[in-house]
Amino acid sequence: MKKNILFVLILVVIILGGAFVVWNNRQSAQPNPSPSSSAIAPTPSPSGADITQFTKPASCQLSGSIDFLQKNIFRSNDALFRYQGIDNEARLITWTVSPTDEFSIGPNIFANLDIPDGSRSLTISLPAEPKARQYTLTARISYGRWVNNTVVVKEARCSGSIPVYLRY
Repeated sequence: MKKNILFVLILVVIILGGAFVVWNNRQSAQPNPSPSSSAIAPTPSPSGADITQFTKPASCQLSGSIDFLQKNIFRSNDALFRYQGIDNEARLITWTVSPTDEFSIGPNIFANLDIPDGSRSLTISLPAEPKARQYTLTARISYGRWVNNTVVVKEARCSGSIPVYLRY
C-alpha cells in the first residue's frame, strides 16, 4: 500500500513539474513590447553582405548555346549565366522559354551560388513532348537595394540569350 501511494505521489510531482516547465517556456517565448525607434538600420543578409554597399543596379548576361543530342542528353557549348551585384542568396532567377514550353531550367535562385558576383552553367530538361526543334532562353533576376531606409526589390533583364537546339 505504501509503495502505491509513493508511486502516485512521485507521478504527480513529475506531471506538475513537466506542466510548470511547459508553462514557463510559453511565458518566456512571448515577445516583450519595447519602444520602437524611428530609424531603421539595415541588417546584413545571410551571406554577410551589407545591402547599403550596393549602389549600382544588378546585372546578368547569357551566352553560349545548348544542343540536345538525345532527349535526356545535352551538350553545353559554353552556355553560361553570369551575374553581378546580387545582394542576397534568396533572390530569384526567372527563365523564359520561347516558344513557350514546359522546360525545367536551373539555377532559379541564388542560394548556393557565389554572391554578389559569379557565373554558372545551366541545367535543363525538356518537356515530355517538345513543341519545337529550336528554343531561345532569356532570363531576369531580382535584387534588392536600400532606398529611403527600406529594402526595395527590383528586377533586371539579362542581356543576351541562349539558343537550345534539339538535334536528335
